[in-house]
Amino acid sequence: MNAESTGKNLLAFAVAACIAHSACANPIVWLHGWNSDGSLWNDLQSRMVKSAGASSADFLTLSYYGGELGFSTDTPIEEVAAAVARRIQDFHDSCGERVDVVCHSMGGLVFRSLIAQECLADPSIVRRYVAIGTPHYG
Repeated sequence: MNAESTGKNLLAFAVAACIAHSACANPIVWLHGWNSDGSLWNDLQSRMVKSAGASSADFLTLSYYGGELGFSTDTPIEEVAAAVARRIQDFHDSCGERVDVVCHSMGGLVFRSLIAQECLADPSIVRRYVAIGTPHYG
């Protein structure tokens, strides 16, 4: 097993431990870290669909750099955060439930920027925020 797959497995188990009990109760927004994309969450999401009774509609996986949001790595994090907030709001509106946000590394910084800028009109739409490996202090 190489370091990358070991890291992904550890990340998957850490996330699963944090949110396994709420997989079906609340939709989940996945935010990836630097030098990654939304595919980081594919394995964990598949496991949750198979074992926890969740469906793919319970998840929103965002790829902001070079992905569906179309940002480059030069885009200021504040701009990325505002776009992520809009997608979280749309996801909440479509499912009608509060969401859990799970972030890896820089994804946690994106979400922290979203909160600092007050990008969500109603912050209570986020029930829980989990940051794994986020460099909050640099």
